[in-house]
Amino acid sequence: MNEQFRVAQATGAGNSNNASPPRIFKLTKPFADQAVVLNLGYDQKVQVDFSAISNEKITLVHIGEKLIILFDNHSTVTVEPFFDSRHDQLGNLTIEVAPGRDLTVAEFASAFPIINDPSAASAVLPAAGDALGQNNAQASGANFSPFTVDPLPPVPTNTLAPQEELPTFQVDFPTGFVLQPTTPPAPTISLGTLPELVVDESFLTAATNGIDGSGTGPAGTTVASGLLPVTLNVPGGQQSLAFALSISAPGVDTGLIDSQTGNHVYLFVENGVVVGREGKDAAAAASGLQDFTVSVDGSGKLTLTDLRSVHEGTGENGDVSEGTHVPAGLISLTATVTDNSNQSSSASADVGPHLTLQDDGPSIQVVLDGEERFIPNLTVDESNLTALTNGIDGSIHNGNNTATAWFGGIFQAVTGADGVADPQHPISYALSIDASKSTGLVDSQTGENVVLVMNGTTVEGHTASSNLLVFTLSVDSNGFVTFTDDRAVKEPDGTNPDLNEGISIASGAVTLTATITDNDGDTASTGIDLGKQVTFLDDGPSIVVNNSVEPVVAVDESFLPNGSTPNAALTSATGNFAGAFTSVQGADGATIAYTLGVSAPGANSGLTDSLSGQSVLLTVNGSGVVEGRTAIGGDLVFTVSVGGTGVVTLTEFRSVHQSSVDSPSDISEGISLNNVANLVT
Repeated sequence: MNEQFRVAQATGAGNSNNASPPRIFKLTKPFADQAVVLNLGYDQKVQVDFSAISNEKITLVHIGEKLIILFDNHSTVTVEPFFDSRHDQLGNLTIEVAPGRDLTVAEFASAFPIINDPSAASAVLPAAGDALGQNNAQASGANFSPFTVDPLPPVPTNTLAPQEELPTFQVDFPTGFVLQPTTPPAPTISLGTLPELVVDESFLTAATNGIDGSGTGPAGTTVASGLLPVTLNVPGGQQSLAFALSISAPGVDTGLIDSQTGNHVYLFVENGVVVGREGKDAAAAASGLQDFTVSVDGSGKLTLTDLRSVHEGTGENGDVSEGTHVPAGLISLTATVTDNSNQSSSASADVGPHLTLQDDGPSIQVVLDGEERFIPNLTVDESNLTALTNGIDGSIHNGNNTATAWFGGIFQAVTGADGVADPQHPISYALSIDASKSTGLVDSQTGENVVLVMNGTTVEGHTASSNLLVFTLSVDSNGFVTFTDDRAVKEPDGTNPDLNEGISIASGAVTLTATITDNDGDTASTGIDLGKQVTFLDDGPSIVVNNSVEPVVAVDESFLPNGSTPNAALTSATGNFAGAFTSVQGADGATIAYTLGVSAPGANSGLTDSLSGQSVLLTVNGSGVVEGRTAIGGDLVFTVSVGGTGVVTLTEFRSVHQSSVDSPSDISEGISLNNVANLVT
């Protein structure tokens, strides 16, 4: 055996009388299989302190004057003389079983089980004893369980027997003597798996990060801790266990990038704490902003504290909380155990791969809450179109064919902890089309469907065959959308008069998308159906009767077959009434059609057929010709027709009464229809 041991430590003088303080022997547990004898002597005042072994498994054995203490590691301590009447008579020996509780030998023997047969040892020292009635004394604190002592095997013939203990043999240590210890085996230490420390940038605040994180779930934290598992074997007794963090080199570059500054993060050890600081280089980072810290306390609890956001991932869509780690080999945690002989052993673990910084991505949504939030409309009136783009002028043709509205107000974005490159303009806007969707629009002049194409970032509507530009939609960096109408389209309803009705682009054909991109490259997008917010207002035609002199259409009955000068060619007369009307065709383009009508079918014309004396009644036949026929016989008296150019033709077949009798001869006086027949458009 060459293990170090210390069984008792003596204090005080070697010789004393009753007035002097006792010499104190403090008992400690020997190393395995050691046998130690402690001689107290007879002529000095002595105290034996059992408090250091109060929690050991021991058996007390009384043999002669000796008290033998058997330990569970097969070691023994023999105290002698212990059971000697002179001790009690002189009061030289006291036993301290706990602070404030000192017993005499007799009290000790009655308070604790002491046996006389070591081979049958089963008694244990109790945790406390009140048998002496010393309620004012502290309990001993012992906590023992029964144990058995293996009997000594037979001594082989080729093995020397252990040293014989002679009853009269004793070892007396001189006052101040220090037993020279032997060196125990060096301690060993091993480390378990490091805990995974995960922090979420979503919960950073402006206090450390400059801007608040989004705070979106799942629930997370910016501080994470975990205990490093350690397994020790310290034969020489543990003096200390210490933990320390270190880095591969001062100012080493982690490769992590601070999201807001774009600088790399470098490592430093400051008062035992590993600090990650941002900077353009290691020298600048020494005084740069702190991105995170890693610390360890005396119990081996490792703590990661996140202070600023860094880049994670490769630019994801939406907040997916992807994580990044400190690269391996940069941060080490070392645990060192030291025994009572000042022998040390250490073990280290690579910390970086166990540190996870989770991303806080941006978010965006359409918000219409509140009285002032609504989706704007873009409306253009085709009346303002000009021949420059439309081929023909609209009814107003002032060229005001554009409409602009701000759509940025309906989008609400959260940048997250990484921030954005331009805080004043965090959102970008873009237009897109679904080529599979119909616009629902038809060009008024060509009758062709309007189809969508992308010209760079601008949406264009073209006629399907002739490729004429009908309209454009564009959006700028601030979210202002501009609608430009170049040609008229057909509105769904034909109205009389022009009601300025509108038509919009079919749903799903055009989308306005708003996107926020943070400094980490992460994006979030949302959009609205823009087509239904775009309206083309109709420009219908108009026509009025002007104040010009209307032509007179007259025939002479003299040319009838039974007239005085028959001439069939001269029984018809025409007049062009087109000039009597003023029209505006509008942006859609228009044609003028002329029709005749009567105030009512069978209306009395006010004329009388000369031959029959019957009234002449008016009707419109299936060809749109006004006919005057006798009321009873239905004989055709005259017709009035109009052509496509507004030329009216009057043809007479029978004579009608004139307003007076000619005298002295025929003066060809005339009679009219009294405005019963009306030209209409």
